[in-house]
Amino acid sequence: MYDAILIVPPNRAFTRYRPPVTYLHLGGYLTHFNHKVLVVDEQEFHDLYYADKIALADRIARKVSGLKSKIIGMSCYSHEYPVIKHLARQLKAGNPDSVIVVGGLHPTLYPQAFFYDGAPFDIVVLGEGEIPLKGIIDHLDGKRELSSIQGIAYRRNGQVHFNDKSVISPSVDDFTFPDYSLVDMRFYTTPNAYAFRGIYLSSFYFFIGRGCPSNCSFCVNKNIKNYMGSKPRNRSAEKVVDDILRTRKDYKIDGFYILDDAFTINREYVHEFCDELIKRKVGLLWAAQSRINAINHDYLKHMREAGCIQLDFGVESGSQRMLTLMRKGIKIQWVEEVFDNCHALGIRPLANILFNHPGEEKEDIDLTFKLIDRIKPSITYFNIFMPTPGCDLAEKNNITYTDEEIIKMEEMGGGLSQKDPKYHYGRASFKTSEVTEWMLEGRIPRAG
Repeated sequence: MYDAILIVPPNRAFTRYRPPVTYLHLGGYLTHFNHKVLVVDEQEFHDLYYADKIALADRIARKVSGLKSKIIGMSCYSHEYPVIKHLARQLKAGNPDSVIVVGGLHPTLYPQAFFYDGAPFDIVVLGEGEIPLKGIIDHLDGKRELSSIQGIAYRRNGQVHFNDKSVISPSVDDFTFPDYSLVDMRFYTTPNAYAFRGIYLSSFYFFIGRGCPSNCSFCVNKNIKNYMGSKPRNRSAEKVVDDILRTRKDYKIDGFYILDDAFTINREYVHEFCDELIKRKVGLLWAAQSRINAINHDYLKHMREAGCIQLDFGVESGSQRMLTLMRKGIKIQWVEEVFDNCHALGIRPLANILFNHPGEEKEDIDLTFKLIDRIKPSITYFNIFMPTPGCDLAEKNNITYTDEEIIKMEEMGGGLSQKDPKYHYGRASFKTSEVTEWMLEGRIPRAG
């Protein structure tokens, strides 16, 4: 009998060796309290279309069918909603005595979407999942009432009940005990060129904190602050480095990647983290996500001394007008200075660019190409804006999607904005052929 079977959604089966780190945290918190946990994490080696995801969901359900578990849990992003509904139906049919629990961004923002007539979901977790999951298991063990568990919603006698929100713990160390035995670490530490773009290394990914204070118009982070907090909360640098060293020893990694959106915002913490890496002679290369407005030359120099060789920045646009509309809180001059400093110090700066944002004109796109030519990112990623449920732009314009539209967006990605006027939000006509031309001219570096 398992206390919890945690299922990684079929949409995440092809992740290019990026592990389901949140599941290591969720499962690790439970195993820390001696609960028996199984993580079902299927891998594929090609892009999956909707039919592939449904077939994989059926395969997962067959694999789990008949296994005894108190709860079966899964997380759900908005674009995964149709597949998660199908997966949950299949799981409930094969495991009628298990409590089906769903959490993640979409359930947190839209819990009522999981309590439709005939829904297979029993409980929705709102916000961080570790403590509520343990509470649900304690309830099923007869140790507490369901109504006493903060941060959940559930249906009883036809009525949906919302408990109080979870108290946001200021100390992430109190509930972070990642359990690497829950997934195939040999697979996830296979040398690959994805964490350090274009460089083959055996690497692993880490979350070291929670929360993001930014208010970007295109991101859902602003609207989940009620559940995650508006101030970043980090694990102690010592405990993070403990985990990194344990992973280096057990799995022989060459480097690591920090996934946190807000890692570099707290300068004092990052200096402490770098000092810890240097003091303990970790000797690994590493990369991270970073914000432009959190970086200066001395800061970057310390990170480079501690082994950092790559930073991924959300540049988004070369137009100051667009950056203001996006509420990025950065200036073009800062972008130029940060990229110049990265190049000078031997840190590969990566630029993420966002097209199709509402209000974008042809001159804004021209300015973006001009900025790319000026800052010369090691790699540039071009993204096409589509309003994610929960972001301010979707809320402001009352944008919602049917299951059919979500599937269509998944199948066609950003190309949908060029083929269907409904999804064209910028005022300018952006053509992907322009990017290809720039790459062929050598003005946009390619991976590798």
